[in-house]
Amino acid sequence: MENKKPNTPLLNQTVQKAIREGKLDVLQQLVENNEDVLHAYIPVGTVLHLAAESNQLAIVKWLLESGMDIDEESFPYKDTAIKSAAAKGHYEMVRYLLQQGAAINFEPPHPYKDVLFGAIRSGNKEVVQLLIDHGVDTTIRYFERKDAEVMAKEQNQTEILALIQAHNATLPADHVPRTTPKKEYDDEDYEDEEEEEEYEEPSSHAVIREAFEEMYGPIQTTYYQNFPSEVPIQAHIIAPSAAHPYYVLFTTGMSDRAVGYNLLYVENMMKVPADWLEGGADWLDREKIWPINWLIKLACIPHDENVQPARGVIVPNKGDLADPYGIETYLSCMLI
Repeated sequence: MENKKPNTPLLNQTVQKAIREGKLDVLQQLVENNEDVLHAYIPVGTVLHLAAESNQLAIVKWLLESGMDIDEESFPYKDTAIKSAAAKGHYEMVRYLLQQGAAINFEPPHPYKDVLFGAIRSGNKEVVQLLIDHGVDTTIRYFERKDAEVMAKEQNQTEILALIQAHNATLPADHVPRTTPKKEYDDEDYEDEEEEEEYEEPSSHAVIREAFEEMYGPIQTTYYQNFPSEVPIQAHIIAPSAAHPYYVLFTTGMSDRAVGYNLLYVENMMKVPADWLEGGADWLDREKIWPINWLIKLACIPHDENVQPARGVIVPNKGDLADPYGIETYLSCMLI
């Protein structure tokens, strides 16, 4: 059944509170008064997702007995309750859901659905071993590069990495991992500098670039914004160095016009970890481009919406919900 919101925000909050606190009797009363509660829209997914994430086993059992689909998907990520439990490292919850027949391998596969990825991020090696014992796919490679071993390395989970490698060593010699195609940012918002049409930029851009290069080193790559905006924005990338062990991203174009009631002339910059592109990734990978994407968006907003950029303002990824930028991060907001 399609997820929908309960009748009022207050009811939504009451449902979540009852589940998080393990108050099954309260939840049962809410459902008796309004059956739509079973199909309510909760930020983490369905009420089953929330109960699994909150490690409320009695509530999960009752929800399944009430007819909820154990593999019902969340929106928009389409993950299931067992992924929610695994991502929190709830061993007994994961074991129960497995006993009840919860799926752990999906077709078509997607990293947002990957139960093993969730367990790796939780750091619970017992949950990882449990999933391995139940036949979870440990070798599927997403976007031609991201598999469970890479995920464990990135999360610095050495014991979990050893478990996965030990299992993979037992696979037949002719085993061929499933692979999903590489996904690049396809909204055509950016081009590299060789494809950019001629643009007569203000002399201030050269001054800004020179200042950054003097401080951090030579510019490695430049991306150009192509979507309509009051000002054309460029995003520049400076590679890590011994003196500055991180990527430096910064804009030019935001300062072409003053912004806000204080008539400020500003540009945006961001520092990104030096290992950002490990594992054969590049900046156009869908999971890697979001810092560039957001650097440019934040440069456009003051001009396009005529607002004052203010220190301490939080800009969410998508509306009011916590919606991470990608599978490799829990980050979902920008702090100015």
